[in-house]
Amino acid sequence: MDTPLATSKAVEVGVLTASLGVLMFCFVYREPAFRETYRYTLQGIALLPVFYFAVLRSHWPVFRWLDWRPVRYVGTLSYTLYLVHLVVLYSLEYCLPQVSSVLRGIAGAIISTGMAALSYHYMERPLARLRKKYSE
Repeated sequence: MDTPLATSKAVEVGVLTASLGVLMFCFVYREPAFRETYRYTLQGIALLPVFYFAVLRSHWPVFRWLDWRPVRYVGTLSYTLYLVHLVVLYSLEYCLPQVSSVLRGIAGAIISTGMAALSYHYMERPLARLRKKYSE
């Protein structure tokens, strides 16, 4: 007989699996009308349980890698990475059109990460310290 705890875990795994299935569907289904209408709504709905369980069940093997130090560091840089990556990729495409898109993507990831790290260590952290100092 299933205990309430075992049933609860089975439901959680089922919800997580269904969410990942919906996400995979959104990435592989290429019909233009779907991509321009329901795709992002379904992705948002499917990501909600994934984020919920990533926080609530961070000890599960599927989420444990999120606690690795390098992954946490990238998380610290993520917003700045988001801000700079497109400019870097477009700049590389403009300056190096003869280079393969894969190599430009790798170079873009390295350059974007470097820019985000520099911004974090030499602008964001010092400015946060100043804000704390003068807001007290």
